[in-house]
Amino acid sequence: MSCSFQWYWHGTVSMPLLQGIVVVACLLKGMTAVEGQLISHSMLHFIDKGTLHRYNLSDPDEYVWREPLAKTGPGSGRGEARLPYTDVVHENKHTKKTQSYRVYTVVYATNITSKGFCTMAASAGGHGFQLNVLGEDRQLQFEESGCNGRLWVVRDFVTRIMALCVEGENPHRRHPSCDRTIVLYLDAYDVIFMGSPQKLIDKFLATQKNVLFGSEKGCCATREGLSWKHAACDPLWPLPPLATATPFLNAGVFVGFVQPVAILLQECWVEQQEYTDYIGKTFGPVQSVHVRPNKDRNNGPWNPYLVGGDQALICHVFAHRRSAGTDEHTGQQHSAPVSELIGMSLDYTSSIFLNVYDMQIGRELHITERGRVKYTGPHTPVGTVEGQRVRAITPLFLHFNGAGKEKGKMFVVAAKMAWPDSNRSTSVSHTVLYSLAHSKYMPLDATCSWRM
Repeated sequence: MSCSFQWYWHGTVSMPLLQGIVVVACLLKGMTAVEGQLISHSMLHFIDKGTLHRYNLSDPDEYVWREPLAKTGPGSGRGEARLPYTDVVHENKHTKKTQSYRVYTVVYATNITSKGFCTMAASAGGHGFQLNVLGEDRQLQFEESGCNGRLWVVRDFVTRIMALCVEGENPHRRHPSCDRTIVLYLDAYDVIFMGSPQKLIDKFLATQKNVLFGSEKGCCATREGLSWKHAACDPLWPLPPLATATPFLNAGVFVGFVQPVAILLQECWVEQQEYTDYIGKTFGPVQSVHVRPNKDRNNGPWNPYLVGGDQALICHVFAHRRSAGTDEHTGQQHSAPVSELIGMSLDYTSSIFLNVYDMQIGRELHITERGRVKYTGPHTPVGTVEGQRVRAITPLFLHFNGAGKEKGKMFVVAAKMAWPDSNRSTSVSHTVLYSLAHSKYMPLDATCSWRM
């Protein structure tokens, strides 16, 4: 879920019609007879647990499930860290050299029994990802601080991963493997996985970026406007480097090397503290986010990063925040955009993340007869005069960001998708989650048993 402008988007939507569509779709496809068809958790309650299909993984060597790390930074006092990850071997096409990369997949969920979460987790396991689940113990904090609070939980997780990179007794010396450690973050209730860890690494490294966020159609508002609950688009938003239908940042999906991600989240923390202090001193006490504007009296200011959520905060840091530094050669102080310093960009082509807000099935989204989901959109270099070339892209992750009607598309698409084909099979119910709130592993079939 994208949490910008959260006061418009509270509540859930009942979808009996969509459930009916799912049932019909399942019957038409002959679910009990079609091998390799995706069985999403949005429809598992229509099937007996004993008749669950077995899905296939595309390459036995592509998914490497290792034993969890048994190492922590010095002085943590919390015992062994058991965080699941996936190791992927990438071959450089030019040098033919190989490197191993470690991927930690993270989702933030206060309710791990919802239909959206179960669908997301089933698709994650189906493509070889193991999930680190954050936020189960933060329902009350979420209701108070909204989406913005989850950034700090992810920040704590990244700090923990950084601690695992410490080499020896020197806390300032990082093991070389830390440079190949990657964090993948996705929203928990409205995402479908459609690709493997191998494809993620191959596509991410091809961008030559250190941190990559999804892009979307919906614009980013300014912190100044949100301080008064005005959601006008940012007129100074950076111009994309290519023609794209999705020029704006979406905070619900990103991937990045762990150290640049840690720097980004620290900059977000400092930005929130600095700006909320500034508006409080300049305009008076900050009001509760639940207080609505009233035309009959003076209003505001509000904390723009509670009003606009983590999306507003990361949008500002990406587009406008600068960070001071020292030139290593001259020793002179200078400042540069944070996005430039850490190598941060957006996935303007949606080849990794597709945020489907304001997109229609049959228009931008196409589902082939084989159950592949394709996206068509303009992606040509800026300056092209003669039209725009349209090509089909297969994203690795679909994010159904937006209001209830956008979420409804998720289950329609899930019902029509197909798993990759292979001769190696396992069961959806064997997907494993790791709960950081409870420090334990949880099999998906137990977590989502009410849907099985």
